[in-house]
Amino acid sequence: MIFDGSVVHENAHQWFGDSVSFKDWRDGCAAECFAQYAWQLWREHKGADADGDYRSEVEDYRDDPSLWSVKLYDPGPGRELEPALKGSLMLHALRRTVGDEAFFRTLRTWTHDHAYGNASFRQFEALAAKVSGKDLKGFFAAWVDGTVIPPEKYLYPGSLGRAAG
Repeated sequence: MIFDGSVVHENAHQWFGDSVSFKDWRDGCAAECFAQYAWQLWREHKGADADGDYRSEVEDYRDDPSLWSVKLYDPGPGRELEPALKGSLMLHALRRTVGDEAFFRTLRTWTHDHAYGNASFRQFEALAAKVSGKDLKGFFAAWVDGTVIPPEKYLYPGSLGRAAG
């Protein structure tokens, strides 16, 4: 399974990082976070419980400020590609916030509209809001620019709900 994860991650870079390259290093999440999330999508395709995995990861890292303190946009010099795990969690939360149809349409539109060019993560945020028709400012402020664990409404949106425990 680890080998599968590496292959899926690197193949995802064909679209997120290579075909659509980030404008500058502040936008590293536009490549790395998407590639990390591709592995989660692959696991889901193979039968994994994506929501359960998400809840488990969040709870494993809930009290670990080192994960939450890294911004997804402009994480700082030497940390440009570091926020992959937090970013993949954000992408799953975004998916549950806007729904599968809008989420995957956003990804298809992103890779189509910016193919063989450069784009910023801020452009992705705007596209996700436009495609979903939702105000995502609070969501992205908490996840992308935040340096602490996002508030519960952004951490456990929609069908993610808080797992009983």
